[in-house]
Amino acid sequence: MPVPVKFSGVIQVWALVPQQHSGNHAFRFRRTALRAEAEPAPGITAAIMMDPAQVREDDRTPATGFLTDPGRKSPLQDAIIGFANPFGGCPGVKRIQAGQFKTPFGMDGLRPETDVDTAERALLSTKARWSDQRDIGVQAQAGWGPRDVWGGAFNGEGQNRAADANNHVTGMARVVWKALGGCTVGASYEGGRKGAQSAL
Repeated sequence: MPVPVKFSGVIQVWALVPQQHSGNHAFRFRRTALRAEAEPAPGITAAIMMDPAQVREDDRTPATGFLTDPGRKSPLQDAIIGFANPFGGCPGVKRIQAGQFKTPFGMDGLRPETDVDTAERALLSTKARWSDQRDIGVQAQAGWGPRDVWGGAFNGEGQNRAADANNHVTGMARVVWKALGGCTVGASYEGGRKGAQSAL
């Protein structure tokens, strides 16, 4: 029986129209995210997402000291296989997934592009890369009532870098509590070493 595939995507463009007649007009594609997702079996999902515009965005990034080599020289963004409620006798475990995906750090970077009201994320997401990061690894999500916990182990080498250059594993954790009145409180942790020199 054929497995149905769900396609979705978002295209974001920037246009600059200067007020001065002598100014240069500018136009570019900021995002061209195309996603395909399938459920080959109940509770099992597989997804892949490509964004060719991100390769161009990295080439445009100036050497400001924030971001010079994020490793996105390939349009591949996400490649995930996930298992929902993998342990029937343990209802607290909601999902386990493996592949390349956003690491559970921060909040702004984890919010989908379609939920971002402005044309760009916060500075710490776009420049410092404190969130909106992708890496290769495995992650589990658990939840009890208004509390959710994510924990994962990753290469720590960044996006589209399959080989781990050292013997250290990067660990990440995230805790979110949806308090009363629509208030959300959370904390994230990231610790590990990167590159052949095992830099912190």
